[in-house]
Amino acid sequence: MILLKFEKAEGFCFISHVDTLRHFQRIFRRADISVEYSKGFNPHMLIYFSSPLPLGLASKAEYVCVATDMKAEEFLKRYNDNCPDGLKGVSAANVDKNPNLQANVAACRYIFAKKLQKKNSYSVTYEKKGETVTETIDDRIYSMGEYDAVLASVTLRPDRFALSCSDNCITEIVKTNQYLKIGDKLVDVDEYYGL
Repeated sequence: MILLKFEKAEGFCFISHVDTLRHFQRIFRRADISVEYSKGFNPHMLIYFSSPLPLGLASKAEYVCVATDMKAEEFLKRYNDNCPDGLKGVSAANVDKNPNLQANVAACRYIFAKKLQKKNSYSVTYEKKGETVTETIDDRIYSMGEYDAVLASVTLRPDRFALSCSDNCITEIVKTNQYLKIGDKLVDVDEYYGL
């Protein structure tokens, strides 16, 4: 298996997770990358992404695990020769099995275009099934600087966090790192898998 780190930039930040999956399937076919298929009535490529990125956010640290027998260097070269600029591969590594990053990534680091306001307590308000919901999010903020924050990856959307820290809407948000929780420490996915 190959673990590929890629960027999602330019116009691709406005493409849904499902359409990103379709792009990858086309790229693999175009690059003549042999990907294993599932068994069963409706076989599909064995491709495993990290958690979906909210629509409109760019990323320098997205991951996909691909079931193939290729070596990482050859895979990365073929992939980059056949993909659009907004989905360029950054690095690749061979892994023994699917690391299931969608379930195991605990936090992500985001860079915000505007300065974040420090507060004693943070809360987000949003609509859910026609009702207004307000939640305290202090326990989901791992660290925070003037223009960046490390946030719980699945339970806190960075755009909602940005609204709680700014008078205006922050539209330019870029994910730069993803972290696994090993014991009580956050470890960068790149460092853990040698990317």
